[in-house]
Amino acid sequence: MRYVAFLRAVNVGTANRIKMDAMRDLLSASGLGDVRTYLQSGNVGFDFDGAATDATETVERALAGVGLKRVSAMVRTRADLERLLAVDPYGELPEGTKRYVTLLREPADTASIEHPMLVVAAAYEQELLATVLPGAPRGFDFGFIEKRLKVPATTRYWEVVAASLSLAEPPA
Repeated sequence: MRYVAFLRAVNVGTANRIKMDAMRDLLSASGLGDVRTYLQSGNVGFDFDGAATDATETVERALAGVGLKRVSAMVRTRADLERLLAVDPYGELPEGTKRYVTLLREPADTASIEHPMLVVAAAYEQELLATVLPGAPRGFDFGFIEKRLKVPATTRYWEVVAASLSLAEPPA
C-alpha cells in the first residue's frame, strides 16, 4: 500500500531538524519502500505492507530513534487524499486568503472547533479545512486545534497537500 505521512514537529524552528535525504535513508532502513519527500515540508510518501496505524508507528518510532521529539505522523492513503481534494469547499475567497488543511492523527469531533479568527470551510473526522480571517496575527497558531481535541495534528497549506498527492503515486 502507498501512504503519505504529514509529520508534525519536524523542521519547524531550530528543533527537530532532519534533512530530507537523511529522513529518506532512515525510513528506508526502517522497512518502508520507495520513500520520497516533498521539499523540506515533513511530507513523505512510501510503500508499506500493513495498516496505516502500523505505518504511523513505524515512522514515529524511526524518527524518535534519532532523537526527534514529539513527532506525530498523520498517515493517509492516495484515496484519502483524493477524497479530501475532490471538492474545494472554500468557495470565493478574497485575494491573498490562504487555505489550510489540518490533519489529525485519529478521528475527533472537528465540528466543535471554533476560533474568532478562523473560518471553517469543512470539518471531517480527521481533517479540518479552514481559512484565517484578514487581520489575524502573522503566523496564526493552529496548535489550539490539537490542544482542544487532545489529538496530534499538523496544518498545511491546501496547495502543499495537493502537491503531496504526487508522493502517493506508485513507483515508476
